[in-house]
Amino acid sequence: MDIPAEPVTVDSPNPYYTLSTVKLVLLSVFTLGIFNCVWFFKNWKVYEAKNKEGISPFWRSFFYNFTCFTLFGHIKSEFDLNKLEFKYNPAVLGVIVFASGFLSRFKGPFFMLCFLNVIPLVLINNKLIEYNRSVLGMPINDERISIAQWAVIIFGFTLLAFAVVGLLSTYSRN
Repeated sequence: MDIPAEPVTVDSPNPYYTLSTVKLVLLSVFTLGIFNCVWFFKNWKVYEAKNKEGISPFWRSFFYNFTCFTLFGHIKSEFDLNKLEFKYNPAVLGVIVFASGFLSRFKGPFFMLCFLNVIPLVLINNKLIEYNRSVLGMPINDERISIAQWAVIIFGFTLLAFAVVGLLSTYSRN
């Protein structure tokens, strides 16, 4: 799925939203995937600013399991137009995100497979870091973890730990 995109010049005011890999993984996993909506929302806002299509970044991020294909395809097109290497297939990355949404329905500890959706985000985020640096000359947008984000990570870790311990104790009794 190729989405037409204009080459971006160095004076473009719209860098993609990027953050450090550690921060992305921590927030994605320990917010139980809610942060993924934030990541998609911020990058859909960039897409909207670049393409002036009148899309709704909120709804596209809310349904990111379905709309990630379009965003990933657009990002690949920008890489192609700017003659940068993009070795990932956007459709395959989209299928991983889409399929991982259903993995949370598994019974027992297998529900944790739903966290596989962070893998495509890390791959795309790292490519966007490269894009922002090489084409726009800009660093990572969001590298530090704030106190509020640490609080959310700790709370999410606690919830996830209780869920795993509860599941494992259920299976050890049987």
